Amino acid sequence: VVGFDMVDDESKPERRPTKHTEVPQNWSSKHNCSYAYYAYYIYANL
Repeated sequence: VVGFDMVDDESKPERRPTKHTEVPQNWSSKHNCSYAYYAYYIYANL
């Protein structure tokens, strides 16, 4: 059995990914990317 636990703070508003969002390898912002972006990146790389 394999599972993933992706914790999100639902009390904070979430930034939406845009076409200008950097790919994870090039991420240089001090802020994390959005939860939806993380979730898609994990899904796409399984």
